[in-house]
Amino acid sequence: MTREISLGRWVMRDEMAELWRVAFQDSEEATQHFFNYRFQPENSLVYLVDGKVSSMLHMLPVELVVGEQLEPAQYIYGAATWPVHRGVGHMGALLAAAAACGQWRGEKYSLLLPMNPALYLYYAKHQYQPFFQTRYVNLTREEMQSYAKESNTAMAAPTMVELAAERRELLATYPGSVIWGEQHLAYAAALYELYGGKFISLTEPGGSAYAMGINRGNGEVELVEVVATPALLGPLAREIVRQMPAVSYYLRLPAFGELWAGQGEVRTQGMLKALTDEGLLSLQGAAYPYLGLTLD
Repeated sequence: MTREISLGRWVMRDEMAELWRVAFQDSEEATQHFFNYRFQPENSLVYLVDGKVSSMLHMLPVELVVGEQLEPAQYIYGAATWPVHRGVGHMGALLAAAAACGQWRGEKYSLLLPMNPALYLYYAKHQYQPFFQTRYVNLTREEMQSYAKESNTAMAAPTMVELAAERRELLATYPGSVIWGEQHLAYAAALYELYGGKFISLTEPGGSAYAMGINRGNGEVELVEVVATPALLGPLAREIVRQMPAVSYYLRLPAFGELWAGQGEVRTQGMLKALTDEGLLSLQGAAYPYLGLTLD
């Protein structure tokens, strides 16, 4: 029996997609959405047993706010192992290989979001630490409506480049926060829409704003990310109520954000591993770093 770890290859695409579909119980459409738009063989690792994929993960390039600059990092995504190969160290070996790959590429951090609480313990064994913080806020429809305001100007549809820039500007002064590019933002927006969600965006003279939401049933809409300045909250809240009517809204927000400041509960959402000693020291004392756009 032969075993090896390698970067993914285009010829493995179908095999990797099947593992994704089974492991995450995703629809064929959602599975192909990733492999059509975000799969890059050079950013994936596979564990092969007798030439067949037993485990895989993907290393999406991101940036972290460190001081007054952005540092390269990797977001571990789509980590999966066939059931018959679980519990024998294949994923642990891939995580070690991902760290080595990141170091070789000059990335200073590796980050991920465990799918359930038990996996926090698993990833802790591989040197990941709980790090990112998210504030969860519950609002009734009436409370959301109370923030809604009519716009005094004609709204236009912003580009993903503009929205990613707005997000970057809002998070740039908060150490440890993750900066996603416009490609990832576009992928996330389309992914949530595949599951019946909505991507709501607008632009006005004061800037651009967006909200990404999905219907969780029983009259609840979860807004997985809301990016707006306080000046644009009114028009955005109006569009949220209009385009995603609900009995209640469950929001994920930066812990430090100005929107609904002082409301909700702050909890850990995501883990980080420094790939260099310098990287570890640079983020000591970072308060309320925000991950966001986790695609969970």
